Amino acid sequence: MLLHWDGTAWSPATVPTSGINELGEIGRDGTGALWVSGHATDTPNRPALLRYDGQRWERLQTPAVSGQSNVHMLQLAAVPTSDKVWLLGSGRPIVMTNS
Repeated sequence: MLLHWDGTAWSPATVPTSGINELGEIGRDGTGALWVSGHATDTPNRPALLRYDGQRWERLQTPAVSGQSNVHMLQLAAVPTSDKVWLLGSGRPIVMTNS
């Protein structure tokens, strides 16, 4: 579940969570876009990654992690001066970026 505060009240955000059973970190990049990492059940060897461009949420394709079948992304760091993000995952150490 992802909630949005509009300055007055909380409301659920409409995000494409089909096939995602867990959301993790959230961060804003240098362009103002929001990123959310998570765990996908429909592609368990690929991390779940969502991006909000100010208008809509989009689930992005991520690369498969060779040799792992249950990828959980635990941390997300957005690069303040760009549209880049870094992800850190569990299990065998995983580090990904959208560079």
